[in-house]
Amino acid sequence: MELRLVSTKREREVFAQGLREARGLKGHGFREKTSSLLGRVHLAFKELYGVYDDEGPEPDKMIGGFAIHNLAQFGPSCSRPDLSHLPPETVFEVGELWSLTQSRGLSISAARTLMTARAGCVTIPLLKGARALLIYAITRHSDMTKFYPEFEAAGPPLVYPFLETLDGRPVYVQPMVLQGEALMEIAARAEAWGIEANQDYSRVKIRNPFGLVHVDMRHAQKRAEIRANHLRSAQEFTIAAFPSSISSQPSDLAQAAL
Repeated sequence: MELRLVSTKREREVFAQGLREARGLKGHGFREKTSSLLGRVHLAFKELYGVYDDEGPEPDKMIGGFAIHNLAQFGPSCSRPDLSHLPPETVFEVGELWSLTQSRGLSISAARTLMTARAGCVTIPLLKGARALLIYAITRHSDMTKFYPEFEAAGPPLVYPFLETLDGRPVYVQPMVLQGEALMEIAARAEAWGIEANQDYSRVKIRNPFGLVHVDMRHAQKRAEIRANHLRSAQEFTIAAFPSSISSQPSDLAQAAL
């Protein structure tokens, strides 16, 4: 599987259409509020990466994607958490992760698409010098936090001001951060699995995304509950200790995250 930096107007349109379709799928439906301009800002100015099956029958068809920006380019989507102790160019917000797949009974091919996007949205910021990653994972309406077991919850969930469900209800998100030892573990995995990238990181080949991103659906929710309890008892949010590994399962993955 290959990640390619979106560079043309047409590619951005394909990315935006895929994102809209993934967000609107039954059981996980949400949309940007009509009064919001944030989606257009993100699609216009974030770095967008498409996922391609470069060894498949349609090597130039975009089948998934994600977006990144660092906080020196522009600010985070929400006011929390406070990561101002780090240089803003080293803090990357990850979002707009999508894959047009069914939520249950995924084929290996469909799972690889989503997991390649998951692996890419961590490894590409690492290549660009990231010291912390930030994501706003949907919770309550459709819990996406379990797909990010490497990330730590950063405070309680909040209402995401720019999104709503398809029937107009609020969308809640959980701010989550990946930094410190956990981020370095991902870097070590990337080196071990031999990520291939060109000089400007506009094309990155990931041969085994399951080796980079370990999501065990049997234990992810339990881990999230344990981490939330630890966070509530802490006096302040600091670099946390992470398990050395989490086993992977390519099944029961959802269509899209923020």
